[in-house]
Amino acid sequence: MSNNELEVKIKIGEIEFYAKGQTADVEAQRQNFTNIILPAAVDAIKSFRSSQAYLAEATTPALEPIKETAVLEVNADLSTMSVNEFVKSKGFRTQEDIAIGLIYYYEVYKKTADFSTEDLKNYFKESKITIPGNPSMIVNRLFSKGFIMNGDDKKRYYLTQTGTDYVNNYVPKEAKTKKTTSSKPRKKHAKAESVYAHLSADDLNLKKYPEIKSFKDFKDKMMLILYIIKEEDRGDEFSLYDVQVIMTDILGYSATRGQIQGVFDRNATWFKNVEDSTNKKSVKHKLLNGALDYAKGLIESKTNDGE
Repeated sequence: MSNNELEVKIKIGEIEFYAKGQTADVEAQRQNFTNIILPAAVDAIKSFRSSQAYLAEATTPALEPIKETAVLEVNADLSTMSVNEFVKSKGFRTQEDIAIGLIYYYEVYKKTADFSTEDLKNYFKESKITIPGNPSMIVNRLFSKGFIMNGDDKKRYYLTQTGTDYVNNYVPKEAKTKKTTSSKPRKKHAKAESVYAHLSADDLNLKKYPEIKSFKDFKDKMMLILYIIKEEDRGDEFSLYDVQVIMTDILGYSATRGQIQGVFDRNATWFKNVEDSTNKKSVKHKLLNGALDYAKGLIESKTNDGE
């Protein structure tokens, strides 16, 4: 049997399942058996046995109950499949899908307990796949979708059941075809959630830094907050909406879109505009050295004042 073939046998009481062939095909058959065929078969057997028990004499021996434990026999040694073979077999396309696939591979096949953003970069490197320009952003997106969770260490993560199910049930999307024009009105799309929406104040280790509220100027508060996000390895690219979510929803400070845009406009040399992959009509502002130096100066000023 080749590395890409899988043989699965399942026996639950009187119900049996057997499939052999390509890994993806067998996995699809197993999912169909587990989710559709098996529940229906169990219900049918229960109904049959209830009617038999009703008609039988009291001395009639009871039928053997269905065993609740399933025996799964997997003969293919999936651990011998290389990471490249695994990624190709799943047909992942986007960097996020490739990332969650790599995380799945290293946790399930290589038995890694958890991972960091740096580990994820190494996964891409070891599999000879182009490393994302901003791995921290990829991690934030996977976190916001519930595919990964924090470990005991806030900077380490592990795969969730949601992430596992996503990889197991992943079906490659077909290439988009040109749609014909329609007279139907366009549906309004829901506003994209900020990749920072999952953060909490506790995630940012604020005690390491001067109190944000001790700064009176809005620009100083905003720049210190963005610096802290960067220093805590939570990301360094921010859309106007991202900043508003961080300042108002997470940290509880007042921040209007006009105030935020004003800081970006008046200090343009501190930022580099990059594409916002979650909203083509928006841009993100990547922190440059000028922004970092300004924030460091704010921290030093408070240190020198004895705060």
